[in-house]
Amino acid sequence: MSLRRSRSGNNIDSKLLHFLTEISYEEHEAYFPSDLESYLGHSYFRPSSLEEVQECWKGTIRLIREGRAPREIGLYLHWPFCPSRCLFCFCYMGVPDSTGILQRHAQSLRAELTAFAEVFQGVPFTSFYFGGGTPTFMPDAELESILTLVRRDFPMDPVADICMEVSPVTVTDNKMDILRAHGINHITLGVQTLDP
Repeated sequence: MSLRRSRSGNNIDSKLLHFLTEISYEEHEAYFPSDLESYLGHSYFRPSSLEEVQECWKGTIRLIREGRAPREIGLYLHWPFCPSRCLFCFCYMGVPDSTGILQRHAQSLRAELTAFAEVFQGVPFTSFYFGGGTPTFMPDAELESILTLVRRDFPMDPVADICMEVSPVTVTDNKMDILRAHGINHITLGVQTLDP
C-alpha cells in the first residue's frame, strides 16, 4: 500500500491503520449498500469483545503518539431513538415503547465511555458528534450525565467541532442550557424543520 499524507502533513503507512479493517467485514456492502434495507438492517462489524476493540484502539493511539498516524480523531456517540420517524430518515433509529429502554441505552453509553476513557487519555479529540436518532429526545438527567462523562474523560482540542443533532420537537430551554454548559458549539437540524 502506498504512503498517504494526512491533513497535518504526516506520512501515513495505511497498513498501520488497522482498526476498521480488522473489525469490519464485507466492506463494500457496509459503505455501498445494495439497497436501503441493507443499510437499515446490516451488521457492519463482526462480533468482537470489548478487550479486542480496546486493543485495536490502543494500537492506533500508539501510532498517533509516535507521529505515524493522523492526529485528527473524532468521537461519535449514537442515540438511536426519536419520538417518531421522519419520512426521509434512513438512520439506525427506533421509536421506543417505554422509558426503560431509554434508560438502559443511556446506561450502556455511560459504561462504554467509562470502558474507553483510559484508552484515549491524553489524546485530544478534534471533533465530537452526538447523533442518532435525536439525542435531545433523552431525558435531561441522562443527557447531562453523558455529556459530563464526555467532557471529563475525553479531552477536546480547543478548536474542536462539538456537534449534536437536535429537533425543535424535543429541544427545550433547559436542554439548550445543558448543551451550552458542555461546550456544544454546533447543532444540526433536519430538513423537516423548514416546514412551519
